[in-house]
Amino acid sequence: GCIPIGSDSFAIPHIIEKTGYIVKKRNLEELRLLISKAIQNNSNVNLAQDARKRIQQLYPLNAREKRLIEVLMD
Repeated sequence: GCIPIGSDSFAIPHIIEKTGYIVKKRNLEELRLLISKAIQNNSNVNLAQDARKRIQQLYPLNAREKRLIEVLMD
């Protein structure tokens, strides 16, 4: 139920997409601004719900568990 804030690297922007915020540069001030924006945003409930649904649909628990076991067994 949280709003994701992630860095603009690897697959993180794809994972978060429009359900949270992306820090474009490694910059503490930008991160602070995005955290404030997330806290003050009136649509926080919707973003949090959308983020949860997105993760559940794209990365179901059983698939994550299976992939983790595969990685650990390699």
